[in-house]
Amino acid sequence: AETLKTWTVATILIGLVGLLSTLVFSTVLPLA
Repeated sequence: AETLKTWTVATILIGLVGLLSTLVFSTVLPLA
C-alpha cells in the first residue's frame, strides 16, 4: 500500500509540473 501511495504522490507531482510547464511556455513563447 505504501508503494501505491508513493506512486500516487509522484504522479500528482509530475502532473502539476507538466501543467506548470505548459502555462510557463504559453506565457513566455508569445513574448520571445
